[in-house]
Amino acid sequence: MAETESLTVRIERPIKQTLSDLARLTDRSMSYHAERALTEYVRWEMVRMENLSREIGAGIASLDAGKGVRMSVGLFDGIKRRGRTRLAALDPKA
Repeated sequence: MAETESLTVRIERPIKQTLSDLARLTDRSMSYHAERALTEYVRWEMVRMENLSREIGAGIASLDAGKGVRMSVGLFDGIKRRGRTRLAALDPKA
């Protein structure tokens, strides 16, 4: 510390250094939490994809066993009707 430094400079320097250190810690903390959140998201997506893969495999096995349903316009109309009924039940405006 130089003798010619003003009191203001001597006070500001450690404060600025402390603030700089805190900013770096905050950045690291944010990066850490972002990485953890991303890791958790990827883990859940992997679980979801594994479940979908199992369901698709079960559906293919069912079709291979001859348990499939022949597609028809009536089948699609029934699916649409049931879906619209479910959506209407969920809609708070209805």
